[in-house]
Amino acid sequence: RDPSVWREYGERMARFEDRREELGEQFWADVKILLTEEQVPLWEDFERRRFRGRAISRQEQVLSGVGVDLVILTEEMELQPEQQELIKPTMTQYEVELDRKLRAYRRIADEQAEKAEELGQNGNWMQNMDEYNEIFTTVRDELVGVRAIHEKYLKQLTAMLGEEASAELMERFNKAAYPDIYRDSYVDNGLRQVLELDSLTDEQREYVTGLKQNWAQESERLRQTLVRAQREREENMRLQDMWGGNRNPETREAQSELREIQLRYYDELLGVLSEDQKVGLPERPATDW
Repeated sequence: RDPSVWREYGERMARFEDRREELGEQFWADVKILLTEEQVPLWEDFERRRFRGRAISRQEQVLSGVGVDLVILTEEMELQPEQQELIKPTMTQYEVELDRKLRAYRRIADEQAEKAEELGQNGNWMQNMDEYNEIFTTVRDELVGVRAIHEKYLKQLTAMLGEEASAELMERFNKAAYPDIYRDSYVDNGLRQVLELDSLTDEQREYVTGLKQNWAQESERLRQTLVRAQREREENMRLQDMWGGNRNPETREAQSELREIQLRYYDELLGVLSEDQKVGLPERPATDW
C-alpha cells in the first residue's frame, strides 16, 4: 500500500488530537473563571489529578504499574480520619513529585513520537528497527522512573499505616499494578464464599481460616516470582518483544506450581464441606492461569 496513505491518515489524526486538546484546555479555562474564592486554592490539586489521568495513555502503559494512582487507592480504602491526617503530607509530596515526573515523561514521549513519525516517512519499518528500538528504550526508561515514584511512596505509606491498612493498600496496589497475576482465582473466591456460610461448625471455620492463611502465603510466594519475572522482561524488552510471549523458565515453573497448589487447596476445601455446603461454590476451571 502507498505509504502516503498512512502519512495522510497520521496527519489528520494529529490535527484532530491537537484540536481536541485545544478545546479541552479552553473548557477548563472557562471553568476556572467560575470558581469561588474558596475553590481557587483547590484548583492546583485538581489540575494535578486531571493531568495524572491523561499523562500516560493506555497504549503507552507498556510497564505494569505505571498507571497506578496512590491517591485513588487510599481514597477507596476509607481510612480513619486520623490515618488520613497522618498520610496527608506524604500524599502531597507524592502528587507533586509524580506530577513533575509525568510532565517530563510527556515532553520526552512526545519528542520521541515525532522522531518515530519522521522515521516512518519512508515506510520501511524493518530497516529502521534499531532507531525504533532506541526511541522505545528512551520512553520505556522514563516509565521505569514513573513506576519508581509509585513504589517509593507505597513503601512510605505502608510504614506509616497500621498492619491491617498496610496489607489492604498492598493488596490494592498489586491488583492494580499486576492484574493478571493478582486477580482472584477460584480458590480465593471459594475460600471467601465458604467463610460466609452460616452453616459452618466451629471446627470447620477454624480449619478453613487456617487453610486461607496458608493459601495466601504460598500463592503470594509464587505471585512474587511471577512479578519479578514480568518486571525483568518489561525493563529489558525491545520493541519487537511486545508481540511475543517471551516467557522465561522461571515464569513457566511458577505458573505450573501455582496451578498445582490451586488444585490441592481446593480439594482440601471441598474435603471439609458437606454436599449442601458445596452448592454454589465456584467451579474449578480447566485452566486458571
